[in-house]
Amino acid sequence: MIRNTGDHAISSFTEDPLLLSYHWKTESGDVVEWNGLRTSLPYPLEKNDGEELLVSVRAPESPGQYVLELTLVRENVEWFDGTIPSLPFKINASVA
Repeated sequence: MIRNTGDHAISSFTEDPLLLSYHWKTESGDVVEWNGLRTSLPYPLEKNDGEELLVSVRAPESPGQYVLELTLVRENVEWFDGTIPSLPFKINASVA
């Protein structure tokens, strides 16, 4: 679920689109993959709008224990890690 808690609409349909993406890290914090696949918002989300989304993710090639960090990126501008209190959203994952 993504919810727009900001004061302005967010959209993937702009010159520098806002997209969902991710990083893969080891349990010790080493980066395995920084620029994950991108997932677009289906439509602009106004203030307080929310939407359940399926996020495109490609697992690391090597088996092991990882941390998937879901986050937002304004393409060609900035990652929102640490600038939005709930990001990145971390999920422990086992890759077989």
